[in-house]
Amino acid sequence: MNRDAFEDWLTSYEDAWESRDGAAAGQLFTEDAEYHQTPFTVLEGREVIESYWEHTTAKQEDIEVVTEVLGTDGDRGFAHFHATYKSPDEIDEPPSGFDPDEVAIRLDGCCVVTLEDEKCSVFREWWHRIPG
Repeated sequence: MNRDAFEDWLTSYEDAWESRDGAAAGQLFTEDAEYHQTPFTVLEGREVIESYWEHTTAKQEDIEVVTEVLGTDGDRGFAHFHATYKSPDEIDEPPSGFDPDEVAIRLDGCCVVTLEDEKCSVFREWWHRIPG
């Protein structure tokens, strides 16, 4: 993998998330891909990944994703990402005067992506969610 190929993959990842398109997200992965949403949660297979994306993004609005390539090594790419979106259902303890149109979820995370022929075979992410 080279940096350009990884940047292209990340751009498609951003586009799929921002457009809430589970099928487009699924097309980024191999049929037997592993998606490690957390260190303890592994989704296996493109169909499961598509379903996860459709469910997860269904109530997200005004999504903005920004990725930054940190580097590549062999078939793996390393990236940092920030994402913001609105999703009232994800606010554990709404702040005083809560207005779902003004409160966004912020994510900060990193990922390791293994590519095979421009598709991801293993995706590992670590992130933290901050409401407000």
